[in-house]
Amino acid sequence: TDSTSDQVFNILDLNTPRVYPTDLNALIAWNFKFLANNTQSDSEREDYLGSYADIVYWMRVYLFSEEDQSFYDYHWNQDINEGEGKRKEKYAASNFFPFWLKTYSGDENKFDQALYNKIIELGLIDDYETPVPATFVESGQQWDFPNAWPPSVQMIIIGLANSESLLCKNESISQGFFPKSQNHSKKVCD
Repeated sequence: TDSTSDQVFNILDLNTPRVYPTDLNALIAWNFKFLANNTQSDSEREDYLGSYADIVYWMRVYLFSEEDQSFYDYHWNQDINEGEGKRKEKYAASNFFPFWLKTYSGDENKFDQALYNKIIELGLIDDYETPVPATFVESGQQWDFPNAWPPSVQMIIIGLANSESLLCKNESISQGFFPKSQNHSKKVCD
């Protein structure tokens, strides 16, 4: 249940205006790329591609950890001034939205490989009863460990399948998302 008595935090402490989320920014960036690819106007295309480039640049600056090779949400301090905050370097399935949507600045293969390595490091494919747990927080809430959110599982599978590298071609990797009695990897990777 989601009763307020089960909360592990005070909802009044949420400060969403100070959060720069990975998932939302990846979706916004992807939409600008989609609009750029589907307009007949050269000036609109330029504007959309400019907006896309701006968002993925700032995603790399604020959301991507070079050290950890993963995307994380960024939390600003009380005064939202440039650089005054920190990444919330905790796993959440939403960290992989850029992998799904390919919203990167720079070498796409580098990011695909980094995020694939993070998937393996975290054991998201083989180590849990339900693949791709939503988070590793054990709060008892439906959106936390050990529960998975099916769109997040699909997002990881599509990210692997759409990779330029040969990651998804390795059947054992894709098959880790499905019961061993079924072979869906060809459908995902072909």
